[in-house]
Amino acid sequence: HCISSAASDVYKRQLLSIPGYDPGFKIIAYPNPTSSIIRLSHPVIQKFSYKFYDYLGRLVITGIVNIQENINISSLASGTYIIEVSGVDGNESSAIKLIKY
Repeated sequence: HCISSAASDVYKRQLLSIPGYDPGFKIIAYPNPTSSIIRLSHPVIQKFSYKFYDYLGRLVITGIVNIQENINISSLASGTYIIEVSGVDGNESSAIKLIKY
């Protein structure tokens, strides 16, 4: 069963339920997987807001970070998290799967 690209994008937006979600808005979280810290990278945006959700959809961490700053996740349990990331203007956002060990 094949889903068109447009239908796939609509499905992703509904699945993630992230306002302003844009699959073309590419933010990188590294290192991934990690045990204690991550950084966010984008070629243009220098300041991000972020929200970490656990596998049950519970919000576990939020904050704002500059591109050169680390996000400390050492207090989180090992597992898979979804990070909702947006520029501080909030116009575009992306979701990143992160594995913490």
